[in-house]
Amino acid sequence: GDRSLATTAAGARPEAVGAARATAAARFDAATVEPVEMPSRRRLLAVAREILDDRFADDLATVLESLPPGEFGRATEPSDRSLLVALAARHDHLFRDLRAWAGADGIGIAPAQEFTGDRQALVERELIESIKVPAGPGRPMLRLRAVDDALLRARAEEVPSVLEGRFDLPTDADGRTRHDAGRGERRPVWERKRR
Repeated sequence: GDRSLATTAAGARPEAVGAARATAAARFDAATVEPVEMPSRRRLLAVAREILDDRFADDLATVLESLPPGEFGRATEPSDRSLLVALAARHDHLFRDLRAWAGADGIGIAPAQEFTGDRQALVERELIESIKVPAGPGRPMLRLRAVDDALLRARAEEVPSVLEGRFDLPTDADGRTRHDAGRGERRPVWERKRR
Protein backbone atom coordinates (compact mmCIF):
# COMPACT_ATOMS: atom_id res chain seq x y z
CA GLY A 1 0.00 0.00 0.00
CA ASP A 2 0.85 3.64 0.35
CA ARG A 3 4.00 4.12 2.46
CA SER A 4 3.80 7.91 2.77
CA LEU A 5 3.84 9.44 6.22
CA ALA A 6 0.35 10.35 7.39
CA THR A 7 0.25 13.87 8.77
CA THR A 8 -3.46 14.19 9.39
CA ALA A 9 -6.07 11.79 10.61
CA ALA A 10 -8.75 10.76 8.15
CA GLY A 11 -11.51 13.34 8.23
CA ALA A 12 -9.56 15.77 10.46
CA ARG A 13 -9.92 19.45 9.85
CA PRO A 14 -6.72 20.99 8.43
CA GLU A 15 -7.08 24.02 10.73
CA ALA A 16 -6.90 21.73 13.81
CA VAL A 17 -3.59 20.30 12.59
CA GLY A 18 -2.26 23.80 11.95
CA ALA A 19 -3.23 24.90 15.46
CA ALA A 20 -1.46 21.91 17.03
CA ARG A 21 1.65 22.62 14.97
CA ALA A 22 1.60 26.30 15.98
CA THR A 23 1.30 25.35 19.66
CA ALA A 24 4.25 22.94 19.41
CA ALA A 25 6.37 25.53 17.58
CA ALA A 26 5.56 28.18 20.20
CA ARG A 27 6.59 25.82 23.03
CA PHE A 28 9.84 25.01 21.25
CA ASP A 29 10.64 28.70 20.68
CA ALA A 30 9.84 29.57 24.32
CA ALA A 31 12.04 26.81 25.77
CA THR A 32 15.24 27.84 27.52
CA VAL A 33 18.55 26.72 26.14
CA GLU A 34 20.27 24.21 28.40
CA PRO A 35 24.07 24.43 28.23
CA VAL A 36 26.15 21.29 27.94
CA GLU A 37 27.99 20.82 31.21
CA MET A 38 31.40 19.95 29.79
CA PRO A 39 34.50 21.51 31.33
CA SER A 40 37.11 23.18 29.17
CA ARG A 41 40.16 21.15 28.26
CA ARG A 42 42.32 23.49 30.36
CA ARG A 43 40.17 22.84 33.47
CA LEU A 44 39.98 19.11 32.73
CA LEU A 45 43.78 18.83 32.70
CA ALA A 46 44.36 21.22 35.63
CA VAL A 47 42.04 19.24 37.91
CA ALA A 48 43.63 15.98 36.67
CA ARG A 49 47.04 17.32 37.72
CA GLU A 50 45.63 18.35 41.09
CA ILE A 51 43.71 15.16 41.99
CA LEU A 52 45.70 12.51 40.08
CA ASP A 53 49.14 13.55 38.79
CA ASP A 54 51.10 15.14 35.94
CA ARG A 55 51.73 11.84 34.15
CA PHE A 56 48.00 11.07 33.88
CA ALA A 57 47.24 14.64 32.78
CA ASP A 58 50.00 14.54 30.14
CA ASP A 59 48.74 11.20 28.79
CA LEU A 60 45.18 12.53 28.71
CA ALA A 61 46.28 15.69 26.87
CA THR A 62 48.14 13.58 24.30
CA VAL A 63 45.15 11.27 23.78
CA LEU A 64 42.74 14.19 23.42
CA GLU A 65 45.02 15.83 20.83
CA SER A 66 45.32 12.60 18.83
CA LEU A 67 41.62 11.66 18.71
CA PRO A 68 39.13 13.17 16.27
CA PRO A 69 36.02 14.63 17.95
CA GLY A 70 33.43 12.01 18.82
CA GLU A 71 35.82 9.05 18.47
CA PHE A 72 35.13 7.85 22.02
CA GLY A 73 31.77 8.38 23.68
CA ARG A 74 29.19 6.75 25.89
CA ALA A 75 27.65 4.84 22.98
CA THR A 76 30.91 3.30 21.72
CA GLU A 77 32.75 0.29 23.07
CA PRO A 78 35.23 0.87 24.53
CA SER A 79 33.68 4.01 26.00
CA ASP A 80 35.32 7.25 27.03
CA ARG A 81 35.14 6.02 30.63
CA SER A 82 37.03 2.83 29.67
CA LEU A 83 39.74 5.00 28.15
CA LEU A 84 40.03 7.05 31.36
CA VAL A 85 40.20 3.90 33.52
CA ALA A 86 42.92 2.45 31.27
CA LEU A 87 44.95 5.67 31.45
CA ALA A 88 44.63 5.68 35.25
CA ALA A 89 45.71 2.01 35.41
CA ARG A 90 48.87 2.80 33.45
CA HIS A 91 49.92 4.97 36.41
CA ASP A 92 48.64 2.76 39.28
CA HIS A 93 46.02 5.22 40.50
CA LEU A 94 43.38 4.44 43.07
CA PHE A 95 39.97 3.85 41.53
CA ARG A 96 38.48 6.17 44.15
CA ASP A 97 40.76 9.03 43.01
CA LEU A 98 39.77 8.57 39.36
CA ARG A 99 36.10 8.58 40.31
CA ALA A 100 36.61 11.67 42.50
CA TRP A 101 38.26 13.48 39.58
CA ALA A 102 35.59 12.56 37.04
CA GLY A 103 32.54 12.68 39.32
CA ALA A 104 30.42 15.52 40.65
CA ASP A 105 33.02 16.48 43.27
CA GLY A 106 35.69 16.88 40.58
CA ILE A 107 35.04 18.02 37.02
CA GLY A 108 31.65 16.35 36.65
CA ILE A 109 32.06 14.55 33.32
CA ALA A 110 30.37 11.34 34.51
CA PRO A 111 28.73 10.04 37.68
CA ALA A 112 31.33 8.21 39.75
CA GLN A 113 29.32 4.98 39.93
CA GLU A 114 29.29 4.63 36.13
CA PHE A 115 33.01 3.77 36.06
CA THR A 116 32.53 0.40 37.78
CA GLY A 117 31.24 -1.39 34.68
CA ASP A 118 34.08 -0.01 32.57
CA ARG A 119 36.66 -1.12 35.16
CA GLN A 120 35.13 -4.61 35.19
CA ALA A 121 35.18 -4.78 31.37
CA LEU A 122 38.91 -3.95 31.35
CA VAL A 123 39.60 -6.54 34.07
CA GLU A 124 37.63 -9.22 32.19
CA ARG A 125 39.64 -8.52 29.04
CA GLU A 126 42.84 -8.87 31.10
CA LEU A 127 44.02 -5.34 30.34
CA ILE A 128 44.10 -4.20 33.97
CA GLU A 129 43.73 -5.61 37.45
CA SER A 130 42.06 -4.18 40.54
CA ILE A 131 44.15 -4.69 43.66
CA LYS A 132 42.44 -4.35 47.04
CA VAL A 133 44.27 -1.87 49.24
CA PRO A 134 43.45 -1.91 52.96
CA ALA A 135 42.04 1.44 54.06
CA GLY A 136 40.76 0.85 57.58
CA PRO A 137 37.11 0.18 58.33
CA GLY A 138 34.67 0.05 55.45
CA ARG A 139 35.11 -1.06 51.89
CA PRO A 140 38.67 -1.56 50.66
CA MET A 141 40.03 0.78 48.05
CA LEU A 142 41.03 -0.59 44.66
CA ARG A 143 44.31 0.24 42.99
CA LEU A 144 44.13 0.10 39.21
CA ARG A 145 47.13 -1.54 37.56
CA ALA A 146 47.74 -2.19 33.88
CA VAL A 147 48.80 -5.80 33.29
CA ASP A 148 48.60 -6.06 29.51
CA ASP A 149 52.02 -5.62 27.92
CA ALA A 150 50.63 -3.76 24.90
CA LEU A 151 48.79 -1.30 27.15
CA LEU A 152 51.88 -0.72 29.27
CA ARG A 153 54.28 -0.23 26.35
CA ALA A 154 51.98 1.84 24.13
CA ARG A 155 52.58 5.54 23.75
CA ALA A 156 49.67 7.59 25.07
CA GLU A 157 48.25 8.23 21.60
CA GLU A 158 48.28 4.45 20.92
CA VAL A 159 46.17 3.54 23.99
CA PRO A 160 42.83 3.96 22.16
CA SER A 161 43.99 1.54 19.44
CA VAL A 162 45.09 -1.01 22.05
CA LEU A 163 41.67 -0.81 23.72
CA GLU A 164 39.77 -1.06 20.44
CA GLY A 165 41.83 -4.08 19.42
CA ARG A 166 41.16 -5.89 22.68
CA PHE A 167 37.44 -5.04 22.67
CA ASP A 168 37.17 -6.43 19.13
CA LEU A 169 38.36 -9.88 20.25
CA PRO A 170 35.70 -12.57 20.80
CA THR A 171 34.63 -13.10 24.41
CA ASP A 172 33.05 -15.90 26.40
CA ALA A 173 29.59 -15.62 27.93
CA ASP A 174 31.08 -14.03 31.07
CA GLY A 175 32.83 -11.31 29.05
CA ARG A 176 36.36 -12.71 29.31
CA THR A 177 38.51 -12.78 26.20
CA ARG A 178 38.66 -16.23 24.62
CA HIS A 179 42.29 -17.30 24.46
CA ASP A 180 41.67 -19.65 21.55
CA ALA A 181 40.16 -16.85 19.44
CA GLY A 182 42.97 -16.54 16.93
CA ARG A 183 44.25 -20.10 16.81
CA GLY A 184 41.31 -22.17 15.70
CA GLU A 185 42.12 -25.81 16.38
CA ARG A 186 45.90 -25.37 16.23
CA ARG A 187 47.87 -25.62 19.46
CA PRO A 188 51.41 -24.45 20.11
CA VAL A 189 54.09 -27.12 20.37
CA TRP A 190 54.41 -26.78 24.16
CA GLU A 191 50.71 -27.59 24.63
CA ARG A 192 50.79 -30.77 22.53
CA LYS A 193 50.87 -34.14 24.28
CA ARG A 194 53.79 -36.45 23.63
CA ARG A 195 52.98 -39.82 22.14
